[in-house]
Amino acid sequence: MIIGITGGIGVGKSTVAHLLKERGATVIDADRIGWEILNQKKEQLVEVFGHQILNKANQVDRKKLGKIVFKDHDRRKSLENLVHPLLLSELKKRIAKENSKSIVVDCALIYEWEIQNWFDFIILVKSNFENRAERLKGKGYSLEEIERRMEAQLPNCEKKVSFIIENEGSLARLHSQVDQIWKKIQPHTDFRKSH
Repeated sequence: MIIGITGGIGVGKSTVAHLLKERGATVIDADRIGWEILNQKKEQLVEVFGHQILNKANQVDRKKLGKIVFKDHDRRKSLENLVHPLLLSELKKRIAKENSKSIVVDCALIYEWEIQNWFDFIILVKSNFENRAERLKGKGYSLEEIERRMEAQLPNCEKKVSFIIENEGSLARLHSQVDQIWKKIQPHTDFRKSH
């Protein structure tokens, strides 16, 4: 069974993925795969965006790259055209390779990439602007960067998802919502789609 977790930046997708991992799921993080591909394509990225995107360890610095591409639609498209096909190919391989009864894919761009048919269930995680901004400020983003990144993502596709988690309150409330969803999807684990 393949479960997608989607939602905007800063809503708490990784926390939900972690809670599902605690309940026995295997988690694949699309963002982490993207980071690996950025470093595989470092030379091409430096050609396009300059040496300013590298950190002291000579690796691609995602925050520096983000500051450039989220200010300029065309440059963001250049980055996406380079990275996304490789990321999708690698993501598909990793899902196929997993032998777990429940695979959770933490992936913000399920609808942008039009891969919703890869999943048996899709969970949308939502949170209000204040909570999201607070989480992202804690990760070192400025308010301007937060607003740009939020604007770059598609609006929530609530009608197309299986479950919605409102991540507005305590961790205990989040645990409770995850528990309810986990109970609902468990009976389906032996009837996994063939992808």
